[in-house]
Amino acid sequence: MNSHFTTLLLDLTELVISNVERILEDFFVHADPTDRFQKCPHCLGEDVIHKGIAYQRTVRHLPAFGRRVFLCLPAIRLLCKPCGATFIFDYACVEPGKRYTKQFVASLPGHVVGATVKHAAKQTQTPATTVERVFKQWMEGECKQVQAVCTEQALESNQLVLGIDDFAIRKGHTYNTGLHDLRGDTFLDVIPGRKLEDLRAYYQEHPHWMNLQPVAVVMDLAKAYHTFIKETYPSAIRIADRFHVNGYVIEALQLIRKGCAERPFPSCASTIETEL
Repeated sequence: MNSHFTTLLLDLTELVISNVERILEDFFVHADPTDRFQKCPHCLGEDVIHKGIAYQRTVRHLPAFGRRVFLCLPAIRLLCKPCGATFIFDYACVEPGKRYTKQFVASLPGHVVGATVKHAAKQTQTPATTVERVFKQWMEGECKQVQAVCTEQALESNQLVLGIDDFAIRKGHTYNTGLHDLRGDTFLDVIPGRKLEDLRAYYQEHPHWMNLQPVAVVMDLAKAYHTFIKETYPSAIRIADRFHVNGYVIEALQLIRKGCAERPFPSCASTIETEL
């Protein structure tokens, strides 16, 4: 197979493929960099010379034709004449000291979405710990991007309806507060704690939330939330959420029912006495 075609097929234009061999069910691609010289990472000097090959790197790449692909790359040792520093050639397709190419790492989260880490690890024939680590790193970046978009939409909204409610981290001990855009069906932020002092301190550290212009704020009947919203968004309508209203109504009806069961109405009492 033409080496140039193989390079394009594997999307590794910075490499020159010298040989492709099949060992059992895997492909091993032997390649060299197109430019065998690099600037010194210490002084950025270009006057460098080769000092041999330290070792052979074997890194996992994207699969081809339903089989695993490994790149065999020489770890070229270079010497910078001006500063005397020695360093290893830095490949663009793989980070130093890593066993997987950047393209392969970027493909792993797609296998986890809609499945499990265990299933993705089995499907890609990759250790579950590696898949989990890569997925968590990807999720951190995705969460920041999604939160930035949701925050921008909330700040630009003219009909914003905020929702503020607590949730238990450890029931009976630790609680946090969630901030929601109810009209946009998005989760905006997590505020550590649920006390009035916690809310005030968090808003001082994140003043962009004060720029929100909600027309209404839905919350429970906690005094701390009502006081905080009255201070922060004085023009917003404060609405008690349906869950707590229904709970209080049911509780009141239960008390009335129990009271009626213990003390019958006069008409019922006279009927009982007549029957006796």
